[in-house]
Amino acid sequence: MLTKLSITTINLYQKHISPHKGYCCAHRAYTGEDSCSQYAKVAIAENGLFSAFPLIKEQFDKCSLAAEKMRKEREKKKKEKQDDATECLGDAACELIDPSCDCNILGRLFRKKKSHSDEYRSNECDSCDVGDCHPFH
Repeated sequence: MLTKLSITTINLYQKHISPHKGYCCAHRAYTGEDSCSQYAKVAIAENGLFSAFPLIKEQFDKCSLAAEKMRKEREKKKKEKQDDATECLGDAACELIDPSCDCNILGRLFRKKKSHSDEYRSNECDSCDVGDCHPFH
């Protein structure tokens, strides 16, 4: 009875709460394996509610480790991006002031429609090499 109630509760959580909470299970996102709730549901179905507790706790520990690894990777990428942006100040300044260029924010906002004679022009920025250094990416 408790096993079925637990599985039903997890099903309700997966269907009505999880999709609306704004984030997903870190273990699932990091490894591509089952989410913690799916793992718990299977563990309870296969082992019973009380026997599944140690397995579920172990899964939550793995999830915490995955979340920590993801946080560290995000911080590392953020730092690398900041370092890249510091090196690319010239390109960023150039792309902001050249409104004729498709590859910059002002160009996309204020550029006039291409005339027939401009059709040969590429969408690349002729005057700046923006690459991955765009401060608005």
